[in-house]
Amino acid sequence: MADDRARAVIGRLRAVDRIDGSAAYEHANSRAPLMREYLRRAARWPRAYGAEESWPFFDIAEHVAPEVRTPPDAAAEPDQCLCR
Repeated sequence: MADDRARAVIGRLRAVDRIDGSAAYEHANSRAPLMREYLRRAARWPRAYGAEESWPFFDIAEHVAPEVRTPPDAAAEPDQCLCR
């Protein structure tokens, strides 16, 4: 089951269109508020798990379900998707 979930995430990463690098700048006015909201929400998880010192680089999965691991063959694929 974990393998199916990893494959689904990889499929979604592969579907992202990264060819138009300028598209992100069309929404420059919303990027700062979106990042601020992301950081606010992301800060709640380490607080809930008593790991405030690890914020903002908090591995939620490690604390929520440490027994779940990404299959080794699937772990390298996101790098290949993002670096093309």
